[in-house]
Amino acid sequence: LTASAVARFERERNLLAELDLPGIARLVDGGWTGPGQPWLAMEYVPGRRIDAYADHHGLATRPRVQLLLAACRTLAAAHSRRIVHRDLKPQNLLVRDDGTVVLVDFGIAATLDQPPTSTNHLATPKYAAPEQLRGEPASTTADVYSLARLGRELVPVADADTIKSLISAAI
Repeated sequence: LTASAVARFERERNLLAELDLPGIARLVDGGWTGPGQPWLAMEYVPGRRIDAYADHHGLATRPRVQLLLAACRTLAAAHSRRIVHRDLKPQNLLVRDDGTVVLVDFGIAATLDQPPTSTNHLATPKYAAPEQLRGEPASTTADVYSLARLGRELVPVADADTIKSLISAAI
């Protein structure tokens, strides 16, 4: 492994250890094998990616917005710990059969006080904020941008007033 890959692994393990929060897949254990390969054991999250769950269940606008709001609450909990995910996309938000949203894959996460790193280019371009793609420091606004992009796909309705009222009623 390259030095940057080892550093990324160590950072992910340390960040996950701090994120024992509802809605975030828990770190069970982590370490190094005898030959020096890093490993992580994560909580298994049985579920579908958020968009596939909504489509599979034929969810109307209100339940889709509720899924998005659950993702917002989970992200806010991570941000309250000064941790930025930096790669929010449908496959990193899983929904269990009971409708619980779980955030996974903190592989390129960063703390707010961390200087810019070469991992910015690892974010999924379709969902990454412009400043993230430019290599600027991690910020909560980049995560919010990514979640808004995802939300636009999850709740594809033209009636912004309907969405606004649903979100206002929920928060």
